[in-house]
Amino acid sequence: MPIAETGLPPHFPFWVALFVNGGAMRIAPLAIAYRAAGAVPLRAAVEAAIVSSHRHPEAIDFAVVQAATVQYALSLRTPDAFDTVALLRELATRCTTNAMHAMLADTDAALAATTDGDGDLPAVTALVAAEKRPGTGMSFQIASVPCVFWCSCRYAADPRRAIQSAIALGGDTDTTAAMIGAIVGALHGEGEWCAAWAAREWPAWPRLRDGPRRVARTRGSAS
Repeated sequence: MPIAETGLPPHFPFWVALFVNGGAMRIAPLAIAYRAAGAVPLRAAVEAAIVSSHRHPEAIDFAVVQAATVQYALSLRTPDAFDTVALLRELATRCTTNAMHAMLADTDAALAATTDGDGDLPAVTALVAAEKRPGTGMSFQIASVPCVFWCSCRYAADPRRAIQSAIALGGDTDTTAAMIGAIVGALHGEGEWCAAWAAREWPAWPRLRDGPRRVARTRGSAS
């Protein structure tokens, strides 16, 4: 079977379950390798990387904006330079689907209206409700989009809280926490915020940590 057909019906039956997140979940290493790439070559690389399993335009958009966010975080000199408004508006221009564009715009507006005392769950629940999909909701799939960008942007200055907030929201937490970890990790780099945490959970952390470094050194300024 040609690879160009594997992610489509009848071979892949879940065409209606949009915003699927598996492609976006695993795209961060590509973003590291293509950290100097422009928007067009980055999208082409993302599509080629996930074509066998994620073919729907919204799934591709999600992987593209995730890769672009990691790329953006890597480009900043300091975490303080992270500009939520500029980022979300730039990401919206990368989208080919109206639904993904709207989700990013709605997340931008919700973040702007949020005060320090507001909880995360009501806001993310409202964002999810705006884009209904069969078989998805706060517990799975579609919630990944607002969850990832809500937590990454609201808590960009506090990477541990960003990840912990995603877990507290529930649902597809292994995916959302991994994606947020890629973003805040690219933004903050190594440090006490993650070193002791990772070493405690994963004895193999030094080996896992050095893999992406080798990828980045090998690809250099891929474009």
